[in-house]
Amino acid sequence: MPGIIYFLGHLAIGSSLFPVLIYLFNRRRLKVSLFFKLFILVIVFANISNLVFFHLTDIDQKYFFSFYLLIQNCLLILSFNELYNFKKFYKYSLYFTITLNVIFYLFSLNYSSLDSYNFYSTFSKTIMSILSIIFIIERYNNSNCDSLFEDFIFNLSISIILYNGLQLYVVFFNSIILERIDDLFLYTWPIVQISLIVYYVLLTRAIWKLKN
Repeated sequence: MPGIIYFLGHLAIGSSLFPVLIYLFNRRRLKVSLFFKLFILVIVFANISNLVFFHLTDIDQKYFFSFYLLIQNCLLILSFNELYNFKKFYKYSLYFTITLNVIFYLFSLNYSSLDSYNFYSTFSKTIMSILSIIFIIERYNNSNCDSLFEDFIFNLSISIILYNGLQLYVVFFNSIILERIDDLFLYTWPIVQISLIVYYVLLTRAIWKLKN
């Protein structure tokens, strides 16, 4: 089982190259905001850092991943805002979500490394799942595409809700899982890694649909 965890972990990091490569390959045809470009850049930086931390250092990564989640969420939200001219309700939802992300992240800094990550990650995945549901409904009601699966915002929202939804219950019970590392950890952590792979594949599809 540990071998599977290592394999899936490296496969998840490798799959993060999919959206980056599809973006680089089609960057001249893509009309995306600066925020979305920064979001792609953050994916590259976070995964390279993950490899370095894992293989070359003993640095505690929990604070880093909490900050990464904050930056990723804010850039995604700002990308939503820049890519489409949403109605006021949806724009306010975006601004409100950014504000909540920052507030809860600052609160999380009062905890120890692991508790800080659990606290902010649980909130982050919950609020981003809710936001993606809101935008799935919005695209269902207002999309001009013949098929919703051809719509960039819909594809991006699906990738976010699957990624955060699959990881949410694992992160929520992270403390209990780590206390029973011999069994629960080995069976639940692959869920996190598989959700990352699915997320990057769906994100790649979303970028491809944006091109078209």
